[in-house]
Amino acid sequence: MSLMIFFSIIQTFPAAVVRTWESFRLGEIGAFSLAAL
Repeated sequence: MSLMIFFSIIQTFPAAVVRTWESFRLGEIGAFSLAAL
């Protein structure tokens, strides 16, 4: 397992969580999108 892949996942995961939470909080994510997650 490549360390570069590992670190890239660690760096991008929190940002993805924050974006998802912000979108959910603003009501931009519908039930269908939420189910797709």
